[in-house]
Amino acid sequence: MADSSRTPLLATVPMLRILVPMVCGIVAFEHCGSPVAPIAAAVVAAAVFVALKVAARRSLERRQALRPLHTVPIALAAMSIGWCAALVQQPATLDTGRINGTVAVGRIDMISFRDFSAVANVTLLQRGNGAPLPHSIIRLSTSGCDYSLRQGQLVAFKADLQPVRNMGNPDETDFAALLRQQGIIYAQHIGPGQRLIKVGCAPTLLNKLGNARTTMMRRIASGHTQQGTQDFVAALLLGDDSLIDSDTRRDFANAGIAHVLALSGLHVGLIGLVVWWLLMPLDYVRLKRLRLALTLVALAAFDMFTGLQPSVVRATVMTAFVTVAVMMGRKASPLNSLAAAATLTLLFSPSALHNAGFQLSYTTVAALLVFGRRTANAATRSTLAYRIGTLAATSAIASLSTMMLTAHYFHSIPLLAVPVNMLILPTIPAFMVGGIAYVTLCATGLDFAWLSKALDAYCQAMRWLVDGLCAMPGSHAEGLWVTSAEVAIYFGIMCCMALWLKRRNRTPLLCAAALLAAGVAHAAVEAWRTPQSGLVVFNSFDSTPIMAFSHGNAVVWVPDNDTFDMQRFTDANSGFMAHHGIRQLRLVGELHNPEALIKPPYAHLGGKRLVAIGHGRWKHAQRVRTRLQIDMAVVTRQFHSDIGIVDSLYAGGIGTYVISGAAYASERKVLMERCSKLGLRTHDIATQGAVEVYGR
Repeated sequence: MADSSRTPLLATVPMLRILVPMVCGIVAFEHCGSPVAPIAAAVVAAAVFVALKVAARRSLERRQALRPLHTVPIALAAMSIGWCAALVQQPATLDTGRINGTVAVGRIDMISFRDFSAVANVTLLQRGNGAPLPHSIIRLSTSGCDYSLRQGQLVAFKADLQPVRNMGNPDETDFAALLRQQGIIYAQHIGPGQRLIKVGCAPTLLNKLGNARTTMMRRIASGHTQQGTQDFVAALLLGDDSLIDSDTRRDFANAGIAHVLALSGLHVGLIGLVVWWLLMPLDYVRLKRLRLALTLVALAAFDMFTGLQPSVVRATVMTAFVTVAVMMGRKASPLNSLAAAATLTLLFSPSALHNAGFQLSYTTVAALLVFGRRTANAATRSTLAYRIGTLAATSAIASLSTMMLTAHYFHSIPLLAVPVNMLILPTIPAFMVGGIAYVTLCATGLDFAWLSKALDAYCQAMRWLVDGLCAMPGSHAEGLWVTSAEVAIYFGIMCCMALWLKRRNRTPLLCAAALLAAGVAHAAVEAWRTPQSGLVVFNSFDSTPIMAFSHGNAVVWVPDNDTFDMQRFTDANSGFMAHHGIRQLRLVGELHNPEALIKPPYAHLGGKRLVAIGHGRWKHAQRVRTRLQIDMAVVTRQFHSDIGIVDSLYAGGIGTYVISGAAYASERKVLMERCSKLGLRTHDIATQGAVEVYGR
């Protein structure tokens, strides 16, 4: 019998021959978008393939010797396919100069309502006069909510498309890249004086399913369960987690069970088991293959109904490969099925490669398949101790495999993820079954009080458990800054450990030790290069936050918003605070200490003298006989006067005029033109990003 530990990896997982070069092609496209390179790679692949075929005709021994080289044309062809897939999926660039100012007509493909506003993805179709427009998805936001708008409706609006830009704050999430992954590179805000006009309806299949999902959510909302229970049911069964508040998301992430709130392979597997159980009578008439096929069809329908989310598609494609292998009487390889699922996902959506959900989902499953094999034998035993140990090992593998990715994207690590998952995961199937029954009853207009109370009790118990764990000291580590290079090093170490488990020699261990040393050195260099003090004037839509920090402590001064949401600001800038090691952050109106001084409208922060130009208190300068030297004058959204008056009162003693990002666009334009005419030095936060002044 052949030793499985000596079997080549490509023989065990042949789909890696296609997946790895396809990923390389997608990454290469980001650095070189020319279509010449993939064509050249395809031509070279064809030439190498023909040359190998010609050389293999000489003899059988020659054919056997050249067989490993067939991986080369396969890799080149896969790289070309990945490159072309990314090229085809690239959003089209629009001539906004010709479109803006005209009436555009588009189809609503997604719409959500939040706090007296709405956000919609709209596919452009034509102008108001019937002239066609390049099909491109744009992001529309509105100041009000028109709840009659549905997916598939055609709407007309006066176009004022703008390229999607990031806020320009330090260490912020690349929002523009996230939208670009969805094929969106333009956005427009529909102000109070404008509106979307419904001009028809042309829904696609996904639009109809989306409307059905919205109708189902409204029926769930009209049930007798509590609001929190309705949100959980909508997230777990309908794939819509938009109603779950930020506090709940943060607490579940800190407890290590954030995956419960989003559809994943766990939920797909449970739904597949329910369908499989309902189709059990087919086995008695010897129609097991039909049972498998119908289960797969049900999962595909569930995928489409929930919006084709990457984690759901991954689980369904894996199930499809295993199901087809069983129907054909062949042995299925879970790792090969996973690689095939990733290949198909990236073929139709190359941008998913950079999606956090895609990375977390595939990393978790791959780690469970590689490192969880040693727990498989224990799972077949009937003793309770072995089953508990298997559950603990599975939870530990899943947590360790995604630990660095979680720290990289969310700047925190749950430390109690293993025991929490051991308590929560065994109860999820019962909740899913109850949720399916509840959704079915809501769809038929029925409602059982005992089922609603049971679901409410479960959600309350889960929330109580999560709140209690998050309140415990040491339940999670926050404020972590992990770079992409450190994530790559961590996964390199995991690969080395996987090879060591298979080969049992010292080479993988030595490579893991070298990678660990490189990771420690990189972290030390990154910490040495990071400034420990400074001043930042952030970009924001509704205020002008000014932060001064020094060696882990920071104060925030907001001179133009008395209802400033500190928690929202903290969540939005968690990356900046983690990068600079800020542990204490407080909001102040006045402050007097050796390092910082705030006496509105003046402040001395980060070694700079500031004045907030908004309310009339800045006119106090006219009573001062000596010339005031001000480094920055922060012009807030409350300023509605002539900037020339400000400059005359301070006798030209202001170094830079910083225009707040919260200032209205029309007033900002007037301010910039006036400053340019007067020869004043300005910094427009809305277009140039945040003001950053750092020191050691």
